[in-house]
Amino acid sequence: MVCSSHSDVRASLNLPPSPSSDPTIKIVNVSDIPPESSTSPQGTYSASFQGLLIVLGRDPTSTDLRERHPLDGEISTIHAGKKLCPFHSHSAQWEFYTVTGGSGFVRHADGEAPIKIGDTFIFEPGQPHQLRATDDEDLTLLIVADNPIGESCPYPDSDKWLVRSPRPPPHPQRAPRLLRWRRVSDLPQLDNLSS
Repeated sequence: MVCSSHSDVRASLNLPPSPSSDPTIKIVNVSDIPPESSTSPQGTYSASFQGLLIVLGRDPTSTDLRERHPLDGEISTIHAGKKLCPFHSHSAQWEFYTVTGGSGFVRHADGEAPIKIGDTFIFEPGQPHQLRATDDEDLTLLIVADNPIGESCPYPDSDKWLVRSPRPPPHPQRAPRLLRWRRVSDLPQLDNLSS
């Protein structure tokens, strides 16, 4: 059998239809993604972000992985002399970095290391980290994370926590009425369990 489309392949394997009826791939050029800038009130943290998976349809607030996507990716440009964010770790998230422009430093549990174009590194859950650009040039990175639901981030320098929670489903699922009881005495009696 020759399958002529993605939906034909899914049907031949008895799989449910794809979440998208459009079998074409979405391609977006990075130069077409407008950067979003953010600077902290005191100016310690300052960067621009291009959310790669957001423009490809990722809904970061969804609990459905088809909408949320199992990965997140962005291009972050940390402005000269600034930090991306406070020193932090993640409870469940892995983060992969590749330096694509400029130079800077990565702070980690054992100190700080210089980074430059072409350097790549990863932080696993529980490993604190922070990125900063050198004083004379911006630092640009490609960042890919595995995007777990229910992520939290401790900030060791300030003893603060960030807790992320996606929006609840639009219609929470409830257990069928037959499976809800108020008291143990309401449980159905089962006889002859040993037979």
